[in-house]
Amino acid sequence: MANVDPCVAMTPELRQQWGVEGDEPSTVTLADGPSRVCGWGNYETIDNYAVQTIQTPVAKIATASGAVITAVDGFGAVRMVERRGSSDLCELYLDIADAASVRVQVDDFGGARQSGRPSDAACDRAETLARAFLSTARED
Repeated sequence: MANVDPCVAMTPELRQQWGVEGDEPSTVTLADGPSRVCGWGNYETIDNYAVQTIQTPVAKIATASGAVITAVDGFGAVRMVERRGSSDLCELYLDIADAASVRVQVDDFGGARQSGRPSDAACDRAETLARAFLSTARED
């Protein structure tokens, strides 16, 4: 699953629902090695989405301050939420291999902040994006 293109996560239905177009793929170097990432943005709401393969096991991330152990479609996962001045960042780390994981990020700058439950909205979308990635990866 670590070899699946992260860009497959953003389905046509999610693109329409969240108002994003195109893929922004790249390869970056992290402390644990190379990482493939695909990002999307909605330039009206300024919300950002990303799916990234990383060479860090979820077990290592699970010990971080604020980590919440959860599951997404039968895969172990760790959820981290960072509330910032202008946005809420929700990250889901999916346990896909002993020495690797997939990080799904939603950075919510928009209306969720006004609804009173901003991090819930960001994490709901992160989980939806994670499920889309897992569904497509299982098909490959």
